[in-house]
Amino acid sequence: MLEEKEYERNNKAIVGMVLGIVGLFFPVIGLALGIIGIVFSALALKEIREFKQIGKGIAISGLTTSIVAVVIHGSLVLMMILIYGIVTSIVSFFESIF
Repeated sequence: MLEEKEYERNNKAIVGMVLGIVGLFFPVIGLALGIIGIVFSALALKEIREFKQIGKGIAISGLTTSIVAVVIHGSLVLMMILIYGIVTSIVSFFESIF
């Protein structure tokens, strides 16, 4: 009879995926959660290769969702900084006129 090999699932992959998904939906802390999710997912991929664990698909999806969260929330932060700069320059221009 064939023996079934027991493979260990990598928990960091699950944590990375959860952080990436949660980071997509919470705009205030989404950037930080996305960055932490990238770290966990990258570590999970390394451990999965090294220790022959299962969970590569979960780690890849965690990495993907975390990168998307960082891109979305990073661009939102950059747009807010840009809008703030534009508004303050317009206000100072009108203050100098009047």
